[in-house]
Parts: sequence; C-alpha cells; structure tokens
Amino acid sequence: MNPRIALCLPLLVHVATPLAATDAAPNDAYAAVGSKFARDNRLHELGWSEDQVEAFISGIRATFQGSPRQLSPAAEALMQEIGRRVQELEQQALRQQFGSEAFARPGYLERYLKDMRSRLGLQASDSGLVFGIKVNSSGARPEPGDTVIISYKVNTADGQTELPGLAQDRMRVKVQDLLPGLAEGLQMMTVGSGALLVLPPDLSYGSGEWPAGAERGTPLIFTVALHEIVTPP
Repeated sequence: MNPRIALCLPLLVHVATPLAATDAAPNDAYAAVGSKFARDNRLHELGWSEDQVEAFISGIRATFQGSPRQLSPAAEALMQEIGRRVQELEQQALRQQFGSEAFARPGYLERYLKDMRSRLGLQASDSGLVFGIKVNSSGARPEPGDTVIISYKVNTADGQTELPGLAQDRMRVKVQDLLPGLAEGLQMMTVGSGALLVLPPDLSYGSGEWPAGAERGTPLIFTVALHEIVTPP
C-alpha cells in the first residue's frame, strides 16, 4: 500500500474537523483540498468509474458521520492494488521526466543542469560538471596521478533513486582512473571534505557501457567523501 494513501486519508479527516467547527474556510477551499489530495496520490489516473468514485466518497462521508466502513478482505486487496498502481504511475512519471528519452530532447539536459544549480546552490565548471564542495580544511588537493581513498553513493537524475551497485566505501583508486566528472570534482576537494557532483552523460559513462540501473544518456548524482590522499600510491 502506498504510504501516502494510508496516511493521508485519516489526516484529511483530522484536519478538516477543526476548520468546520470555526468556519475558517469556504466550501470551495475544501473542494480544492480534495482535488489536491487526489492529484498528489494520482487517484484521478486510476481509471475509476463514476460509481467507484462515488463509493470512495461515501466511505469518507461515513467516517465524518461516525460510522466508518470496515475493511473487508476485498477492501484490503483493493488497497494493495491501489498502492501497486500508484507506485507504477509514479515510476512512469519519473521515467518521463528523468529517463533517457527526456534527456534526448534538445536543450533538456541544459535546463536540468541549470535547475539543479539554482535549486541546490551549485556551481558549474567549464567542462559542464555541476558541483558543490564542502571544504573541511585548506590542505592539499589530489592530482590526476595521486592515489586516493574515497567513498561515494550514486543517485539517478531524479535525486531519489539510489544505485547501490555503484556505491563505494573507502575505495582506493587513482584519480585518473575514475569517471571524468568524478576525477574533476575530486581535484577540487581536500582531505575530509565532501562534495555533491552532478555528472552530465559525457562526464560519466558517455558512449561506453552503462551499468545496470543507470539509463544511458542521463545525468548521475554523486555524493562523495575524500578520506585520504595516499603517499606513495
């Protein structure tokens, strides 16, 4: 069951009661709240008939009247199906917004990177790397030939979906052997610092083989920690 659906219905009932007691909002405000609830949970995309919508609303009305409908096995199964379908719709929406087809459209990648810079307060290098560095000291920065010990996790372009298969914990590696954008970002860091790096496709896997879970041609988001510059390598 989608947790938003499981939690929002009782919350909607709870918050509506004090408003009704004080006449703090007109009826059209309640209608707007209902519409937002339906949109946020994608209920309008589930293909319900008018009778099904009316039955759903009657259940809410019954709760307000003090006689909530009890869950039957059929209702439990319906809740599970709604949750599955809503999750499927959310994944489809993410693919449409952050999938390879979206980034294949002219100018889409540039708009995405600009939006990331604006929303997260990041900077951009001449290569196109979008970055934010949290410097922890004024020590030396690694160079391409240096061996470093680093940790990082990787998210897809939506910023929510992790790619655990790409994550590394205290990996020992030469800077020059890393993905181009990751190597560039590391050279701005000092030991003990962290960074958020948004790698455009040509600074990650480019035209090469892409790992499982990462859609070809999409940006990847790295959260990086530099633990040590190893000497000698």
